[in-house]
Amino acid sequence: MMPSVLNETVLSAKSFLDGEIKGRELKEIMTQRMLSHLFESEKSLTNAQRDGVGETTILKFLAEIKGKEWNEIRSQQMLKPR
Repeated sequence: MMPSVLNETVLSAKSFLDGEIKGRELKEIMTQRMLSHLFESEKSLTNAQRDGVGETTILKFLAEIKGKEWNEIRSQQMLKPR
């Protein structure tokens, strides 16, 4: 996969996940299978609502969608601020 496509995939996943959890009640999110298993605890979900989802959550989400592990080094590089 080309780096530009990989970059766009990671950024799109982050944007999608941030949008899905922003402003929603914890109980509502924790009952949705697509979202609840991405977070280790309610605290990690609360942190993600405040600060945006992080690398671990994005990797779990993409691995589930793509059916394979994503290269953490590339993901870390793509998530760094520019």
